[in-house]
Amino acid sequence: MTSMERLAVAQAVFRAVAEVVSTKNPDSLRAQADADLMGMYDSMGVKSIDLKLEGKKVGTYSVTMAKATKETHEKLLRVTEPQRVLEWAKDNETEWDEFVSLAIPRFAQYCFEEYGEVPDGCEVEEVVTPAKPEHPKGTTLRVDPKNVADALQGRLPVYVAGFLEGGE
Repeated sequence: MTSMERLAVAQAVFRAVAEVVSTKNPDSLRAQADADLMGMYDSMGVKSIDLKLEGKKVGTYSVTMAKATKETHEKLLRVTEPQRVLEWAKDNETEWDEFVSLAIPRFAQYCFEEYGEVPDGCEVEEVVTPAKPEHPKGTTLRVDPKNVADALQGRLPVYVAGFLEGGE
């Protein structure tokens, strides 16, 4: 087989298999397996399984976890009436260059943080980001191609042909 012929076969296999293992396609084989593994996590707490073919381990499939976060509270200043902020800045002898360089929202936030003052035309708004417990965010799939080939021995071409033909 020439290098061009080998490339054509490799590209065909790659494209056929890429569609099946796509994490972006909600109907793919990978999406179905992800749903199964997440279901196992939800019902039994299973975070990782060994993938086996013919009784031989060929890889691992794991739930990846997002770390827990704590609730945060932050006080932000929201400019509701920019003209009143401008008038407040002039009344408080703010230099125009300083005002322009910070822009109205940044300037108002600066006054709030530095001096504890709420400029006219602003109101304090508390932003609460709720705490989240550790939770599953996806899966990781690791498969050793050589172990797959060894486990399936001479039957691997049949499986590859099945993917090329659009089957399983």
